[in-house]
Amino acid sequence: MNPTRLTSTQRRLTGAALIAGPVVTLAGMVTTPWESEKTTAAYQAALAAHPTQGQIACLLLVFGYALLGLANFTVLRHAATAPRVLRAITYVLCFFGATILPGMVLIDFYDLALATELPAAQGVAVADAAGSYGLQAIAAIPAILGFALGMVLVCATAWKAGLAPAWLAPVLLAGIVVSFAGPPAMIAGASVLIVAAYAMIARGVLRPPAQRTRAAAVAVGA
Repeated sequence: MNPTRLTSTQRRLTGAALIAGPVVTLAGMVTTPWESEKTTAAYQAALAAHPTQGQIACLLLVFGYALLGLANFTVLRHAATAPRVLRAITYVLCFFGATILPGMVLIDFYDLALATELPAAQGVAVADAAGSYGLQAIAAIPAILGFALGMVLVCATAWKAGLAPAWLAPVLLAGIVVSFAGPPAMIAGASVLIVAAYAMIARGVLRPPAQRTRAAAVAVGA
């Protein structure tokens, strides 16, 4: 498929690929029964109080993160004019985010079982013990970096290819940093920003080739 010569069907599929992941991820974030504070006890209490909601949120996030990977690869496919090194780094990060993070989210089902089948103190102790194993960082760090930093670099790559404005990547980065620094529920707010960012990129991808070429030329000169 030539990214600059899309049929109407290909345009619709491209738009769907770019929007589906962010929208499903947002739905998962909104559905999540967020804990009141960043502690294992609060997290398990929230799951135990809303078990069905927690399961639905978990499934939405699993598929949302996977579809977000599809969105990222779609953007990179259409950003062939961006610097090769930038695209390569972004591909690697997005791969880790799309393949590892969904599996990590499924741990919510185990945490739900701990919260509902064991006394609160015992469930918290087991979860904390599981979190103390250092080797899990080998998977967790690239997964989280691949998800968060990968999206920022996707926006930067899209800018270099004339698919998005220059300010999109730093604004998304600021939103992600603020969301992780604040209360847990603030992460849902960052998801709204992600939807808006990918909608802007989708608009850029579906623009006429001449407009994309002019925008890319401006980005290259920046």
